Amino acid sequence: MRTWNEWASAWQAAQGWSQTPERPVSAGQAVAIAALQDWQLYYFLDNAWFNPLSSSAQGEAQLARVPEAIRLNLTLAEGQSLTGPVMLDWLSPTFTPTAGM
Repeated sequence: MRTWNEWASAWQAAQGWSQTPERPVSAGQAVAIAALQDWQLYYFLDNAWFNPLSSSAQGEAQLARVPEAIRLNLTLAEGQSLTGPVMLDWLSPTFTPTAGM
């Protein structure tokens, strides 16, 4: 992408695909990078990590707030050039670190 319009068009196409994932992606729009074996997503709120995919009432109440951090754990499948665990953390600009994180 070289222009703002190309960038905006790509985001619009991604948004449309996310709403209808059963629709095939046309050639050139998707790039397979690596096969996943497993993935996990966690939010950090009130000095604790929690899994937003759990159905606990506490988790539902916490999801109504913006998390202080988000952690994505990926496990890349064997048999490809990239394998094993990958962790990506996003921290809120207003995040204040605490002991034990």
